[in-house]
Amino acid sequence: MLNRRHAPICSRLAVALTLFVITTTFGCSFMSRPKPLDLNVVEHASQETTSKVIREIQQRSTLSGEGTPTLCFLGVSGDGAESLSTSTRTALEASSAFRLLDKSVVQAALKDSGVRANNVFIPAERKKLVDALGEPIDYLLAGYVESVSQDSDEDDEKSKGAANKLIYRLELVNIETNVKSEFTAEL
Repeated sequence: MLNRRHAPICSRLAVALTLFVITTTFGCSFMSRPKPLDLNVVEHASQETTSKVIREIQQRSTLSGEGTPTLCFLGVSGDGAESLSTSTRTALEASSAFRLLDKSVVQAALKDSGVRANNVFIPAERKKLVDALGEPIDYLLAGYVESVSQDSDEDDEKSKGAANKLIYRLELVNIETNVKSEFTAEL
């Protein structure tokens, strides 16, 4: 049995051992918080990807000859998602290329259907969401902030330890044809 004067040392050793096990198992990256995204970079990435989405919808609408399509924007997931989602929604609202469903309607349909936003590209889940919306839609749009490894042609030790970069990706799917398009920008 340990006496009281050894207890502080044992406590420190236990904490140190725990931190060592965690960092060797998971790496140090989980312990550091991600840096907030620069608002200028967020705005640029949002404008770049959103303008591509709008052009794509306009081209498809022109080719199909049908009326104004309806777009369901599901928001953005990942680090920095809130500012990207707000910026993207603002740009979408400014377009007359489609009718954008209200954010509260989309959130209520996601809740009522029990569908998670990142599962709407699964046909059965998408059908549940569309049924919960209670009106026909032509396109679903979802955004993601992702970390991707930088490709390098070099095969040295430096390139193996290269840092990842963040990208903003928007996925647009046509409900009728199930054709999916992706638009990306670096963050």
